[in-house]
Amino acid sequence: MFVVLLAAHPGALGQERHEAPLHSDGDHWQFRVVEHGDYMKTDRELNGVYELIYKSGRFRAFKVEGSRKAELKSDTGLLVGLLAQTEKLQYLQFPLYKGRSWTTEYMFRPRRRDADRLVKAVTSVTDFGATTTEIGTFQTFTIERDARFRDVDHWRFGYFWSPRTRSVVKYLMEVLKGAAAGSKREIELIQFGPAR
Repeated sequence: MFVVLLAAHPGALGQERHEAPLHSDGDHWQFRVVEHGDYMKTDRELNGVYELIYKSGRFRAFKVEGSRKAELKSDTGLLVGLLAQTEKLQYLQFPLYKGRSWTTEYMFRPRRRDADRLVKAVTSVTDFGATTTEIGTFQTFTIERDARFRDVDHWRFGYFWSPRTRSVVKYLMEVLKGAAAGSKREIELIQFGPAR
């Protein structure tokens, strides 16, 4: 009986497992986004520093330029997806534990395209271990994602979610196939803090 209970519980025998985090008003994170490749250079490029603040049950996103912050009114799905489970992209699906996987289909409009594309993504939690960033070393879930639009476009993602920061601390997206092949996006957490 004891053995059966251990085998039935994904958190048994030291397996790390994490439920969806709870956020408090004032929790905040800053991320640096760097995009590589000429294809990424459009009015929709994301290069820069962004701050996300949790308030009144939702995340607000700001572009940070020096001491100024401008609130973003749209196109915040990617940034919010670094912190929480979103309905569309589903970068995260809780609970997280090694061996978990899920499939997502969503509409996406690539840069320099006039039509949306139905993307199918398969996401897997492959490990739990230490990840080092410029602000420290964190225990993280390693998450790998393979996304495709038919046989036309192919993207690969790797990102690391930390229970301590309640966010992704590192993220890399590479375009493997399509008009943007060779382009990359890197995101790193550069600051975080609990509600003040």
